[in-house]
Amino acid sequence: MEKAKIILTKMYEVFKRSPQLHFVFVGIVLIIIGRIVVSGSSHTNINILAEVVIYAVVALGLNLLLGFSGLVSLSTAAFMGITTNSMYVFMVDYEISFLMAALMAMIICGLLGLIVGLLSLKMEGIYLGIATLFIGHITIRVIEAFDIFARGNLRRFPQITYFFDFQRSILIRDQRIDLYTLVVIAMVLMFIVIYNIFKSPTGRSLMAISRSQHAALAMGISVRKYRLLAFVIATTVASFGGVLHVAYFQTTGASGKWGLGLSLIILSVVVIGGMKSFHGMLLGSFIIIGIPALYLRDIPFLSGFDDILTGLLIVLVILFYPYGAMQIGYDLKKLYYKAKAKYKARVVKRDE
Repeated sequence: MEKAKIILTKMYEVFKRSPQLHFVFVGIVLIIIGRIVVSGSSHTNINILAEVVIYAVVALGLNLLLGFSGLVSLSTAAFMGITTNSMYVFMVDYEISFLMAALMAMIICGLLGLIVGLLSLKMEGIYLGIATLFIGHITIRVIEAFDIFARGNLRRFPQITYFFDFQRSILIRDQRIDLYTLVVIAMVLMFIVIYNIFKSPTGRSLMAISRSQHAALAMGISVRKYRLLAFVIATTVASFGGVLHVAYFQTTGASGKWGLGLSLIILSVVVIGGMKSFHGMLLGSFIIIGIPALYLRDIPFLSGFDDILTGLLIVLVILFYPYGAMQIGYDLKKLYYKAKAKYKARVVKRDE
């Protein structure tokens, strides 16, 4: 018994010191929740959970740009749209495999991110935000202008072979959980990759640039190089979110879906979840996307007020929790330890 206790204690210490294991644990919990939802009467709610997971991944890429690098982009959703539509062209018109089409779409978005990064070298602050806003707007208009993209109309993919003989359809209830599991595993892997980037010299350089570009230059950090790298990574992660959208929903999404509105929603996920926070992206995505879709739709007098509630929530978070909703957990932990210390002091005083 004592030996088992020691082993469990050591395992807990390893788990506590390894954020990567935290991501794996969160992924396991999400998969279990998904299986419970599918087995219940409201099995369609798993589609909402899949959206929460996908936008948490996309928000993580924007967080790397906004929170860790101090840069801003309002065209995040447009890169998801580029990915979904280009994958349809590659897979249906040119009969390219899913994995190869996904890789090609991510490379395209990475190159576009490099172009946006080059433009960002000449702009700062609000001007950079406006520039990326119009880049996203132009992207959507280009998709709507060409017949090869069906002029921006939603198109459903035929049966997708993801790898080897693995084929699943969202239309079949029992296969939907397999697609959801695939999306969650991809989210865990992306979180681990971005965390390792953050802990690497690249991440420290991005943090230095976000605090002071002049100080970063004085330390020998190439601001130009890392600004470009930040945009490439952010757009590639957004493209990866588009790949996950194709993998689960198996549609391109209408062009209107990938406009400014969705980019602002992803931005609000970052703000509410907490900049520089990893778990906060999942929490923010659940608050902004999950709660309105799962609960507010059933409250008649709140129907249609999702955007208003989101705006109010952003204002409240900025005023009282500028580091995001994850700060609430830290504050509750502090209150717990403070109350525990007071209780112990009271007990000691009583015993004396």
